[in-house]
Amino acid sequence: DRRGFVQGINVTVMNVARSASPFALGAYADAVGTTWCMWTCVFISIFAALINVPLIFTPVLSVHKAVEPKDVGGDYKILDKEDSDQVDSVMQGDWVPLKLLAELNGHRFDAGLPFLLPPVRSYADDKPNLCTLYKHAAEDFEYQHFRQYYYLSLQDTPQGKRDIVEHLRQSCPPIDVQQARAKDLGEWFADHMVSG
Repeated sequence: DRRGFVQGINVTVMNVARSASPFALGAYADAVGTTWCMWTCVFISIFAALINVPLIFTPVLSVHKAVEPKDVGGDYKILDKEDSDQVDSVMQGDWVPLKLLAELNGHRFDAGLPFLLPPVRSYADDKPNLCTLYKHAAEDFEYQHFRQYYYLSLQDTPQGKRDIVEHLRQSCPPIDVQQARAKDLGEWFADHMVSG
């Protein structure tokens, strides 16, 4: 839950160090000579590497074993870390916070399970909930923006890109399901425009 906070501290410290280190190293090189300055940089790098060695043994950073899903009836499965009531709310089309839905699907993405897809209800059925949708629209948009940047950050290597594609193949719905949902969403927005 504190990942963003820790990343913010890391970026801040690194930016300050990058800003100050060229001047400090230049002054140090002028004082002791270029050779000693270069060897000092080598020793600092070795020392930094040794400090990070304990991270190898940190359980949080180790490779996690695949989680075995279990059946809960219907056409979807639930993970041990998921709340069955929350999953039922999603599958029934009840409103749930986007952050909750994204976290549920994030776990399913990691486990290679299909995404939970809330059914696209008619505009008439959703109309009583429009105030709720409007109320949370801004925060949902900001959170989705953050999630997109997060998944883009996982694609910084060719292997990372291959992993993303492989997981999406397992978790994304078939093309016919996507097309049917797109059609229902189109009708929803058309009814909304007519109603407005």
